[in-house]
Amino acid sequence: MENNKRGKRILIIVLVLGGAISFFQIYNHISTINIKGCQYYSEEEIKTNLLTGIESKNSMLFYLKARYFGLKELPYIEKVAVKRVNNHEITIRVYEKTLIASVKYMSQYLYFDKDGVILGTSEEAMEGIPCISGLTFSGFKLYEPLQVEEKEIFTIILDISQIISRYKLTIDKIHFNSKNEVSLSTGDIKVYLGKHEFYDEPIAALSEILPTALKQNLKGNINMENYQSGDNVIFRVQS
Repeated sequence: MENNKRGKRILIIVLVLGGAISFFQIYNHISTINIKGCQYYSEEEIKTNLLTGIESKNSMLFYLKARYFGLKELPYIEKVAVKRVNNHEITIRVYEKTLIASVKYMSQYLYFDKDGVILGTSEEAMEGIPCISGLTFSGFKLYEPLQVEEKEIFTIILDISQIISRYKLTIDKIHFNSKNEVSLSTGDIKVYLGKHEFYDEPIAALSEILPTALKQNLKGNINMENYQSGDNVIFRVQS
């Protein structure tokens, strides 16, 4: 009699577990994955790196894992949000780390964030991301900081990049000379910024004439090495 009760209990447990497994496998199988927020990295890269393990086949398990335990940390991703659209569809929104600039190394561009961490490489320049020249570095490894002697240089690069972005200026190159004096290049125009404690005012003044000069396809240079607040910005045209 005792054995019969015990057998029934085991059978019930097996049936419950079997039903639960079937429910998760059949009714929560992921058939559609939407990836949003990709700017620098492909959807395939995101899927390959985040959808790993048995839970990646199940919308409910994947959602619960993402919400309560977190997904695999990726060096180029700030955070990830997962939404369960229905039993068979999920949406993954990625928030990529911001690439502030690049340096050219042999035939490829190395893209780095505000801390100088290399987040990706490309054989072609990405539009809207300035290339840094005059930066001396001893080596690099993907997802590690660029090996430069002066770490504070990244603070200057970040500062200039953010101001350029704020004023929506198109800048192709940012050059540092041996004294860390800055010059900017865009099209056929070169801007000698020099070295300032803060670059907000000179770049703000620059933003008042540079877009017009670019629209008119002008060639020339602007010297702002000794710029002080309120100074006129003079564009010297070259024929």
